[in-house]
Amino acid sequence: MKYATAIHRCCCGCGNEVVTPLSPVGWFLTFDGDSISLDPSIGNWNFPCRSHYWITRNKVRSASPWSERKIEASRAREHAAKVKYFHEVDMNVDAQPKSTATHRENRATSQMTSRQPPHLIGSECTRSLARNRQRGTAHDR
Repeated sequence: MKYATAIHRCCCGCGNEVVTPLSPVGWFLTFDGDSISLDPSIGNWNFPCRSHYWITRNKVRSASPWSERKIEASRAREHAAKVKYFHEVDMNVDAQPKSTATHRENRATSQMTSRQPPHLIGSECTRSLARNRQRGTAHDR
């Protein structure tokens, strides 16, 4: 997969572009053949709108706002999970014999994307997600 990212416009209507990196320690995009879901929730804490929502089966559900303390705690957990995951990937690659080891970045990418669904859709929230799918603009990953 060249890009492991889903991009959409903020669902509050502010027009900001929201980038959600897909990985075992980021977001998961699920395409069930009819609709998409992004998990976990999307918290746009760096935007003026500070919107927080879930996208589940092409529907947007508002979520409660978070305090600065809760945001910082979540960021610390996410950072620790990423450090642990990528350290383990590096350790696995380093343990491979030179003849069978692949470049670390390629190895990490293949492990990262092995659990991802077969399609990536970039759009303006759920209205455009469905419209793009009907037009056949979903990108095969």
